[in-house]
Amino acid sequence: SYSDIVGPGGFLVRLNERKANVGWKFDLPTEAQWQYAAIRSAESKLEPPLEGMTENAAEWCKDWFQASSIGMKNVDPVGPSSGSQRVVRGSPDSPSPLYDRVGQAPSTKSTKTGFRVVEVSANP
Repeated sequence: SYSDIVGPGGFLVRLNERKANVGWKFDLPTEAQWQYAAIRSAESKLEPPLEGMTENAAEWCKDWFQASSIGMKNVDPVGPSSGSQRVVRGSPDSPSPLYDRVGQAPSTKSTKTGFRVVEVSANP
């Protein structure tokens, strides 16, 4: 579940504790970061693709879910500041996995939902 990844004692908490001494910090990607990486990976013929962006499991994103993007800024958009569901992207069961997006409660556990991490600046 999302909570198991980012909550107290979660995977990212433990990872960031282990890597703090070298100045690395990790998080889930925003929905915009996930979308950019997935499309670039699908289009790329020069770079090695990011493996499994849409083939293995849907993936949690950092953003809270918002059904419509009306009113969101166009450059590095972020979802609402709070909510009851987090964004999940890229279901391999979807006919259009690059564009598949749903909201799920952070406590939802599923063998079909995973995550990937992104490195973020440790000193914003």
